[in-house]
Amino acid sequence: MCVWFSNYSISSRLHTDSKGAGLGLGSGSGARDARTERQRAAQKHAMRSDVCSCDGGFVSTCLVCCCKNNTRRLVSGLAVISIVVAVCVLVYYLVCWPDVSPWQNVSWNDRFISAQHIRTASLESESPPAGAGSVAFTRAHLAAAVAGSAHRNSPPPPSPAPAQVPAAHHKPAPVPAGAVITLRSEEPSTPPPVSTWTDAGATPPNTTIAYVGDTNLGARGEAVYDLIARHSSPVHAIVLVGDLDYHDNPKRWAQQLETKIPSDIPVIVAVGNHDSCKWPAYQKEIIRLMARSANSTGICEGVVGVHMTCVVRGMVFAVTAPGIFTADDFNYASYIDRAFTNPQLSGAIWKTCAWHKNQRAMQTGSKPDETGWSIYQTCLRHSALVMTGHEHSYSRTRPLSSFVEQQLISTADPASNSADAKLFTLSSTSGVAIVSGMGGESVRDGTTLNDHDLYWASTYNAGSDGAGSVVGGVVFCTYHIDGQPNKAACEFRVTTSDGVVSIIDSWIMYTAQP
Repeated sequence: MCVWFSNYSISSRLHTDSKGAGLGLGSGSGARDARTERQRAAQKHAMRSDVCSCDGGFVSTCLVCCCKNNTRRLVSGLAVISIVVAVCVLVYYLVCWPDVSPWQNVSWNDRFISAQHIRTASLESESPPAGAGSVAFTRAHLAAAVAGSAHRNSPPPPSPAPAQVPAAHHKPAPVPAGAVITLRSEEPSTPPPVSTWTDAGATPPNTTIAYVGDTNLGARGEAVYDLIARHSSPVHAIVLVGDLDYHDNPKRWAQQLETKIPSDIPVIVAVGNHDSCKWPAYQKEIIRLMARSANSTGICEGVVGVHMTCVVRGMVFAVTAPGIFTADDFNYASYIDRAFTNPQLSGAIWKTCAWHKNQRAMQTGSKPDETGWSIYQTCLRHSALVMTGHEHSYSRTRPLSSFVEQQLISTADPASNSADAKLFTLSSTSGVAIVSGMGGESVRDGTTLNDHDLYWASTYNAGSDGAGSVVGGVVFCTYHIDGQPNKAACEFRVTTSDGVVSIIDSWIMYTAQP
């Protein structure tokens, strides 16, 4: 198009020149023939010149240059559009639309799976108990809640709404026979109440719990699960403190865990920041895992991994999500306080707080303050052990009378086998915080910022002696030992990819009688 218009302008110009020649601008046929040849030569030169450059006439110059400049602009425009699209895709992933973004303050908005109290018979004729908006995994019934895909296309029976929440805010989900599953819509300012427990109390002898976070889908993660499955004494429950697989793949995570961990071992899970985008899908898998056996169904209630209280063999676990789902009206400290002060749990000797993130001073890496101190102090007030992940290393504080100030109970040498480092009592004035973040995703390098502070009883990372081939580690605590219900022995064990196990840290702890 551009070349055609350019040639048209040249032809028009030469045609005018030819007319001028016919009007007497030259004389004789020889002169006219010479001028005609020169004009034809000039036309060919001008056509070549106009096609390759911008030195032709007005019309040809504008059109040819316009074509060339627009081509460059088109290429530049396409490059800019590509960059914009890439940025949009990145933003889409980061905000995890339509799921919850780990970087935003979020409201409830029906994003979490929960369940009403479940009854064995005549669900339609029964009134929901107090706090029916909370989740209750009662024994032998969650299996029905997750087993029947055949029921998913059938309309659910009506679900009565709790008194404190308008019925219109509850969205009933397809319900298998024998169970009621609903989506929770209460604002987090009114956390789910803890319901009646019948099995909180004395812990049976030699009860072992495994604690670990930041697990991995590959061989490293499998090595960590093998470390748990092959522990020298039977493990009665696993507490996963968040960041389950780093791939937003709930089904693969659950499948890997099922292939390595026996189905009769309950798995208690706290949400991690790398899980939050797909947390509703993780919740469904967790519910399914908890329904695998009578040992794991019925042990937890609340919002799965966010506001959840679990009772395992008489021990109480309060699971929360500070720093991850962080709307202003969340109050995790209040929830923990309510969980541990429930009269039905008063017989529990051992209490544990489990969440993913931590405060800067409560880990040996470079993580910033992300949870606030109120939850740490609340757990201290209830004589509860604090277990977190997030930082891909291991650390254990000495007993502290204040987590905020890192106030030591005594000044005993952390490297010694003194009562302060290796033997202590958990009480309302003596608390310990542990980071167990070596679940296989990675092991933090040796560059740490505060691991030499006096309040650490033990630390471990890739820079520690002999850590070169280590792929992960797990904290194991065995409760009610030596005939003493309030005595426990704990270890931090690491494993290599070849399955070589080493004990890095060990201690004895007591808990003050409630």
